Amino acid sequence: MKNLPKFLKEFALSRKDFVWSFSMSSMTFLVTIIYTKTILEIPLFIPMILGVALYTYFGVFIKNAYREWCEAQKIWEELTRYSQAFFFQIANCTFDNNQHTSQKLREIQRRIIYRHLAYLVSLKEMAKQNNSKDFKGYIANKEFASIKRAHNIPLKILELQSKELKILNKDGYINQQAFLSLHNLVIKFIHCIGSCEFIANKDFNDTNYTLGKVYIFLLISCVTWSAVPYVGPWSIVFGTSIGYSLFLLRNLQKYYLTPFNDIKSRIEIDKTINEIEYASLSSIVGEELNVLLRNI
Repeated sequence: MKNLPKFLKEFALSRKDFVWSFSMSSMTFLVTIIYTKTILEIPLFIPMILGVALYTYFGVFIKNAYREWCEAQKIWEELTRYSQAFFFQIANCTFDNNQHTSQKLREIQRRIIYRHLAYLVSLKEMAKQNNSKDFKGYIANKEFASIKRAHNIPLKILELQSKELKILNKDGYINQQAFLSLHNLVIKFIHCIGSCEFIANKDFNDTNYTLGKVYIFLLISCVTWSAVPYVGPWSIVFGTSIGYSLFLLRNLQKYYLTPFNDIKSRIEIDKTINEIEYASLSSIVGEELNVLLRNI
């Protein structure tokens, strides 16, 4: 039982939903009792039909929304895996006159790695549909000026990345086999942009969400009203329970339809990017990172 509050919090269920359900059921009960001689009885099949319709609607909606939520989770898992492979290739398949550790090579690796981090941060911003441009700190001012007004910033960053990889291949810093492998990873990053954009652009319909609340109130009233002649005050319990469970389904609907939003237990995009950032900088500029961490 001690985990019950945590469970309710994870599924976005608040006391407010219980209060709404209880209040609506209590008001209906009082009105039915006061005007018992003038109000007609509601047949039981009416709330039953309405209840089945609402549960079916929310159930089907949540099933489809959960599938998209899982797809969004899969995108960021793939990004983590592809990014680790990308960093490994940059760290181990770039050479400067057959040397792995020249100063010039370190600068090239650092520039590529930071540009990829800029891609990840800009992709996060696109998914969350905000324009904070936090990726600015990861790329040169000249590059930022050239892409800041782009319609699709993550794609523009990958274009810059692809151009530099071609130049490095031409100048002998990356052999042909490694270049093809890196190029394939860039293509996968482009696919991730498309998948992420597809999910992010599926706007949550506030109208349907509001109508869902209205229909829940209607069902609470019908259940309470029809149950009063049979169970008396217990009809409040029935109405409140049914309304409370439907509010849970309604909140789950919103939870899964907005997977990238900063609300409660969403997909941990920031945490994923931080883990990728630490892993990448450790592999390419590890000593520099350790010095920075010691100074914090």
